Amino acid sequence: MSRKNCDCKKHRNCDNCTPEECKRFKKILKNFAPSYYILEKRVLPDGTVLTAPTTFGSAFYTADGHRGVQVVSLNPDSTVLGISVQSTYSITDTTYSETLDALQLQNNVPPTDPTLYLYQGAVSGTAPVTCENGNLVITNFPVDPVNKGIFYKNRHVAYLKDGSVDHWKRIC
Repeated sequence: MSRKNCDCKKHRNCDNCTPEECKRFKKILKNFAPSYYILEKRVLPDGTVLTAPTTFGSAFYTADGHRGVQVVSLNPDSTVLGISVQSTYSITDTTYSETLDALQLQNNVPPTDPTLYLYQGAVSGTAPVTCENGNLVITNFPVDPVNKGIFYKNRHVAYLKDGSVDHWKRIC
């Protein structure tokens, strides 16, 4: 399909999408925030599937540019990983920009010697936003260990750098 047949004429990969896909992409972008997600499952690189109550999380994007992610996971070795990220973001049809406001990482949460990492400060970056089959794709999130995030109408799939895949369900 040529760019002249795409009615959006703005986002990347227009040469590869149909007019229907362009419309879906624009709708997902328009409704990107406010949004709230819950973690349905995490698939580890070895194929192990972690679900609640051993793994759970929530994520939100506000309309005024704030983002938060919290995940708690019981690892196969019985250690617990807890992570919380707060950031500010902006998104257009071509770019996702984000600045990390705070990061808390707890590895091996009680009962044995917890390791706690706290970070506050300005870490920021940008990532490309593209359309893939009418879905919004962010590649290489600036402050997260996510290689690729695909936002569908009612869900989000995050492909983590360690090979795990998180499946998020949009609640609102």
